[in-house]
Amino acid sequence: MKKIINQVHQGDVFLVRMDKLPEGMKSRKDRTLKLGEATGHHHTLTGGKVYGTMDSVQWVVVENKPEKLEHLPFPNIEHNTVPVPVGIWMVPAQVSDNGEKERRMIED
Repeated sequence: MKKIINQVHQGDVFLVRMDKLPEGMKSRKDRTLKLGEATGHHHTLTGGKVYGTMDSVQWVVVENKPEKLEHLPFPNIEHNTVPVPVGIWMVPAQVSDNGEKERRMIED
């Protein structure tokens, strides 16, 4: 039986497998999903296409072969490189909610 992976996680980056990409999305040139503020690192895909912006929900499409989500420029320090299987992935924007009106994006 083939195991289907429905979630991928690396640090503050979380990918959830989806059935389809929303209509009207345009891909962007870079493949960085999150920037770290403390050490200057970033969570970046080795391939595939990324849709959306870092400050909102992002979408990833991996075709033909699995890609990798790397923690650069410090691979395998803090966060290991993780495989991202072929498929369509949603990268939700993570927010901190303390029960009050103000909410903020979670920084790595």
